[in-house]
Amino acid sequence: MTEANLKSALARLLREEFPGYTIFRHEDRHLFGVPDFSVTGEWITSWWEGKHANPGFTSQGIQELTMLRLAKHSHARYIIWDENNGAKRTLLVHPQEMKEWQSAKEQVRGFNHRWVVEQIRKVHNP
Repeated sequence: MTEANLKSALARLLREEFPGYTIFRHEDRHLFGVPDFSVTGEWITSWWEGKHANPGFTSQGIQELTMLRLAKHSHARYIIWDENNGAKRTLLVHPQEMKEWQSAKEQVRGFNHRWVVEQIRKVHNP
């Protein structure tokens, strides 16, 4: 499974689950640092950056800075699809906690897009 496949599957599910929301998958190569997804609904915009850890991943400095800035004034999280030693899990990580992403509090077994959708739903419908 590639990061692109994971992001495509999540984007499809988000559009199915949130039909009235505006969901963008930002893939413009000329916009450095913009998170992969934004979800706008219920007067809230949330920002989501997906990473596939197999076993690790790289992140550009501008991307990390952008996520930290967004997290100060809105909801911004990394979605990490972790695949190590045959085990898979999905994690949500605040940008300030990226150095310790492997011990994230919000996580579930497997590559679970439905769980991610439910976490996004909680952000937009508190």
